[in-house]
Amino acid sequence: MRAVLFHNPTSGSKGFEKEDILAALKLAGIDATYVSTKGDELETAFDKKVGLFKLVETWDFEHSVRFDIGRARGAWGTNLFVESFGIGLVPAYLRLASKGKKPQGAANLQQGRELLQKTLKKADPVDVEVTIDGKKLKGEFFGVEVLNVPFTGPGLPLGSKVGAADGKLDVICFETDRRKDLMKWLDAPMDEPSPVRSKPGSDVNLLWRDAPNRIDDKSFDNEDKTHTAEIGCDEGRVCVLIPRKLPAQKKIEEKAQA
Repeated sequence: MRAVLFHNPTSGSKGFEKEDILAALKLAGIDATYVSTKGDELETAFDKKVGLFKLVETWDFEHSVRFDIGRARGAWGTNLFVESFGIGLVPAYLRLASKGKKPQGAANLQQGRELLQKTLKKADPVDVEVTIDGKKLKGEFFGVEVLNVPFTGPGLPLGSKVGAADGKLDVICFETDRRKDLMKWLDAPMDEPSPVRSKPGSDVNLLWRDAPNRIDDKSFDNEDKTHTAEIGCDEGRVCVLIPRKLPAQKKIEEKAQA
């Protein structure tokens, strides 16, 4: 079987070399093309003619789900994204985070949330216009994120209103009058729902001025510039295989339920 493997080389607590991953897949009968989520080849990877896209390390070939891919069009061209297209707060945080040394594992998440709090504390409202399925969204925001998945940033559960393959995106707005609530929530984001404004949509249009934006992990400063973006789900969905539970995992679950 031929496949494209999307791998985040900085995720988790232990790194794996490209050659080791490809060798392991070869033993399983999979002829894989390696794509790093941190590399330039990510944007063209979806053009490759293969049967399935693999996003996990352990698969059950009988169990798969469809998965939407986000698409953003602007004066710069067209970009695909897996996680999010954002303006303002989160892109500013990413630019700050890129300047320091990145720790591993849980320490990385903790440092990321502290840096986001620092960014939020100093944030000014962004000059942005948001239109969702033809209707303008009114309000003052520190930033806007158009999510394709529930989690983004330093492990934050911000999205909740869209499915993996329903053709919709989750538009998240950080309202200026909820700065204190958001600062407090970032201390323990798993304990309660996020204090953000959320609205699902199929066609999202953004117009912003003099504010950074991001496409997944890549951020751009856009100083003294005005941009527009048309955002939706790409027509070409991918198929994701769900990891099977190993015997050891099943035993642990059985003990926990006993």
